[in-house]
Amino acid sequence: MDCLFFASSFTQSSSFHFRSFYEKYPQEFIRNSQYKIKKIYLNEHTTDTFLAILSYCTNINELYLHNLRPEHVMAIFNNNFNELKKFSLDCWEVIFADELLCQMQKSLETIIIKMVYDCPLIFSANSLRKFLKPSPDLGHRISYGITQKSVTQNPNHPNKKYHTIALLNPSTSTSANNPLPIKALVIGIGVISLVIVILAVIFINRKKAKNEVLEIAGSNEEP
Repeated sequence: MDCLFFASSFTQSSSFHFRSFYEKYPQEFIRNSQYKIKKIYLNEHTTDTFLAILSYCTNINELYLHNLRPEHVMAIFNNNFNELKKFSLDCWEVIFADELLCQMQKSLETIIIKMVYDCPLIFSANSLRKFLKPSPDLGHRISYGITQKSVTQNPNHPNKKYHTIALLNPSTSTSANNPLPIKALVIGIGVISLVIVILAVIFINRKKAKNEVLEIAGSNEEP
């Protein structure tokens, strides 16, 4: 089947899942989508496919890519993806992520990074501190863990296992549309603690006063 003819029939596609590898298919579908694609899931990609994503997917919401190079990751964050909310990637090279943490799109809610143990994501304590430091209307949370499900193998590197780190922005994520402000939570806990202390003091004073009354009454009854 002629790839160009087949791809040209899908001009209204909003989601593209490609599980095989044929160098002509992905970019032709992407080019013919007329900027309508919102989700892309690719197991493999070529340079042409990656360039097609940068050029024709500026309205994308979810992007899942494998075997990215560090420069590919930086290109995505430097591109005009103002609607990108979820980005999942694995990179089989060391990524120095100081710049990456500072250049994430404001629209991004979740970034999932699958790392090989000997090809980690490297960032300085200072850059991570800046990334996690919440502004009045924005907070960040790191979810990190190694589980049986998250430890998997890449078929291209069968001897290398990787685990997942997910960086989430709860102020814009679906599960936190109405997040409780940290200050309000702290104030609430403080008020509750103060009330408990006051009630305890009142109870102790009343018990003490009652004991004193009983002692006085007892002394008056003695002959």
